Amino acid sequence: MSKINKIRIINLNYNNNMKIDDEIFYLDGDNTLFNLRNGGGKSVIVQMVIAPFVNRRYRTLNDRTFDSYFTSSTPTYIMVEWKLDDGAGYLLTGMMVRKKERTSDEDSKEKLDIINFVHEYRLKNPYDINRIPIIEEKVDSRLIKSFINSKKLFEDLKKDRNLKFNYYDMNNSVATRSYFNKLQEYKINYKEWETIIRKINLKESGLSELFVNAKDSDGLVKEWFLPAVENKLNKDEDRIKNYVELVNSYIKQYKDNKSKIDRKEKIELFNELAKELLEISDNFILTIDKRKNIENTIANIIVFLKESYENKINEELKLEKFIDTLKKEINELSYEKESIDIYNKENEVKELELQLTQLNTVVNKSEVEIKNLNRKLNILECAKLHREYQNRSKELQQLEVELRILSEKNKDNEPKINNLGFTIKGVFNEKLNKVKEILRNKQNQKNSIINHKEIEEKKLSDNRSGINDLKSREGSLKSEIKSFNKIENLFNIRFNEGLSRNISGVYSDEDLIKFEKGITERKFYLEKKKKKLGEQSLKVKEELKSSESEKIKNIELKFKVNNNLDNKKMELEDLDNEIEKQKEIIKYIEFTEDKIFNKEEIISAFDKKINLLKEEELNLVRLCDKLSDELEKLKGGKVLELSKEIEGKLKNRDISIKYGMEWIKQNGFSYEKNIEIIKRNPFIPYSLIMNEKDIKSLEKEPLDVFTSTPISIINRLDLESELEGVNNDIISIKGINFFVSFNNKLLNEEELMKLITINEKELDRYTRMLADKKEAVKLYQDKRSSIVHSVLDKKYYLGLKESIVVLEAELIKLKQRELDLEKLITNFKETIQKLESSLRLAEDEININIEKLKGFKELCDEYKTYKKNKQLLDEVYEKIRVLNNAILQGEDNIKKLNLEINKDDEYIERMPKEKIDTILLYNEQDVVNLFKILTLWGRYM
Repeated sequence: MSKINKIRIINLNYNNNMKIDDEIFYLDGDNTLFNLRNGGGKSVIVQMVIAPFVNRRYRTLNDRTFDSYFTSSTPTYIMVEWKLDDGAGYLLTGMMVRKKERTSDEDSKEKLDIINFVHEYRLKNPYDINRIPIIEEKVDSRLIKSFINSKKLFEDLKKDRNLKFNYYDMNNSVATRSYFNKLQEYKINYKEWETIIRKINLKESGLSELFVNAKDSDGLVKEWFLPAVENKLNKDEDRIKNYVELVNSYIKQYKDNKSKIDRKEKIELFNELAKELLEISDNFILTIDKRKNIENTIANIIVFLKESYENKINEELKLEKFIDTLKKEINELSYEKESIDIYNKENEVKELELQLTQLNTVVNKSEVEIKNLNRKLNILECAKLHREYQNRSKELQQLEVELRILSEKNKDNEPKINNLGFTIKGVFNEKLNKVKEILRNKQNQKNSIINHKEIEEKKLSDNRSGINDLKSREGSLKSEIKSFNKIENLFNIRFNEGLSRNISGVYSDEDLIKFEKGITERKFYLEKKKKKLGEQSLKVKEELKSSESEKIKNIELKFKVNNNLDNKKMELEDLDNEIEKQKEIIKYIEFTEDKIFNKEEIISAFDKKINLLKEEELNLVRLCDKLSDELEKLKGGKVLELSKEIEGKLKNRDISIKYGMEWIKQNGFSYEKNIEIIKRNPFIPYSLIMNEKDIKSLEKEPLDVFTSTPISIINRLDLESELEGVNNDIISIKGINFFVSFNNKLLNEEELMKLITINEKELDRYTRMLADKKEAVKLYQDKRSSIVHSVLDKKYYLGLKESIVVLEAELIKLKQRELDLEKLITNFKETIQKLESSLRLAEDEININIEKLKGFKELCDEYKTYKKNKQLLDEVYEKIRVLNNAILQGEDNIKKLNLEINKDDEYIERMPKEKIDTILLYNEQDVVNLFKILTLWGRYM
């Protein structure tokens, strides 16, 4: 909520001539204590601060009415500066109030002229609460700006677009409502001030009295706040209803009180002054209208052509993008196809390499196992031989021992033994020959088996090589067969078909014929559909062309009506501006807005106001002249004033004029002496001093002039003589009494200077008032002149409004027709687009169908290759099966041959060459060697 920052009060009189000349109270948005003595004006300040924020009947507190504070035409200013929330700046709310001039409006019930003003600003400026120019500063004085001048200042500030300033006449109910609505925009609610703040301040102990019946805040809300809010809301509902009724009556009066007189006069004056330009301007207007119509037509055509051109370009770009997309997709598919083929080939190569590696691994493992087995066999054989050798060695040693023993025993039998040895040698030689023959046969048999093994191994190698070739051929055929799967899938994906082979991997001939027939029938259907869509598109295009032509005509008519409507609205806007201007003007004569068209009455009121102001001006002129004359008399020592005519007549007769007051100042007597002289003859200050000669001249020859008042003439010789019949201030001369009271201060220079100073200040004050009054007269004359030359005419104004309504209705119809045509054209365009899209789709379907037929033929060609490859693959499978059987048989034969070779090797190894050589070295007498031979041969027999 906004908070009070400053309060400023200017020219406020209260409590028996106590006065606030110009005072600023700084609150700075905080709670502030005003500490004043009794009678210092606490209640007055509160009453003044509340006044700008409440309605008229809430301004009175206690027994002191609000209007009782204002007794002169010099305005009083009450200003409150608010500090807005969130650093939004400041809001100045002010009230300018003075006593109403009764002569200005005898029928008014208002006692005060009140204008409230509102000014929002962010920073210090020349119109903030401290600097707003409502006091004119001079070198030696300060003058408060008059009510009219301040109102003119407010009006100028209101017109300044750089300022957020507005003022409101609080004697006008509509302006009052606008003012309080404006305050509510800043969360300053007048209801709170009227029902809460005012009630608290009705008495000095008002805040304490709130808690008499309510001991806490809840009770206060229940007992006082809620009823006050409810009552206020109920009143507001009635006021709103009254306001609605007031507005309705105002609108009715506003419509009923229009006049055409002023506009007619202005039109006649304008016609007289503009006859020479009328024809030229009419031709010029017609030329401008034609040019605008042509420009509008050209602009519409340009817009249409641009839209058409842009649509074509957009369609072309879309087609190019679509073609590029298709090309990219084709390239991607081709690339994917080649990539798939390459990857498949690589996979097949990897599979074959893996199979080859596995086979080589198996072969290597088999060879290693064979070597290991042969080595183990040899080791076992050696171990067996070594054990036999050890056993035989032991036996041999025993036999040698026995042989020695026998040799020693049988020395006598040695010849027999030798003969036996010879016989045994013959047997051994024969046996040796047989063994050699057996060894040769075994060796030949081994060589034959080895040759047969080599043949079998060559066959096995050839068969394996054949299998590898067949495997490679198998992979190639599988790849080609698999590529047909890709071709088939690509065909199905490309044309969204579900073509598939049976469990045997082939198509049914009947299905292929039926599929090809379906493609051909689809081709004839699509061509028929394309022809029908083309005919529909041509028909809709003709309707579109007709609608666009009608749209152009409608646009031309709409622009023509729109131009006419704009001119009428501009004219109405000028009249509305004139009305607003005139509303502001009639506020100066306190007319309500329902009299806005009563020109004669307004002029009469202004004349009355101007005459009153001129009368006041004349009175001020007279008053100023009087004060000026008195001041001149005081300065020159004159109390008596002669008319210029009498003064001229006297000068023409060479009669010297000496005023009594002038003589008193120049006689050189003391102040007391002069007082004494005046007491003896009180007429001296008010008389002319002449010598006897001049008096006699006047007696003989009258001046032939008339006087408004008697002029006393005293003989210079009788100046110090005492006049008879003087009794205090009453002088009796022959039955005539004169009241004469002379101001003795005129004889005292100091007192005289004080009187002169007082009169000069008074003259200066009335001179400024006269200047303000002249300015006010000029202001009212200017406003009257504006009314005189106003073009407002009720009948023309209403007719203009009616013509605008008619043109707006016609424009709405044209716009609606344009919208309908636009919708129709849009529908036609959408229909054409749909038809063209359908046509393009049909063409695309035809092209797709052609491509489909072409693709199907290519698929059939590939299918023939596929069947051939499939047959070749079956043959390869059969050959591989045969070769695998041959390889198995060959490997079995090689194993058998290896066993026979191993047996022959074993037999041959059982006949070591050293054993045979031992037999060859044997002689008949070598009995010891005989036992060795027998022992060795015993192993192989």
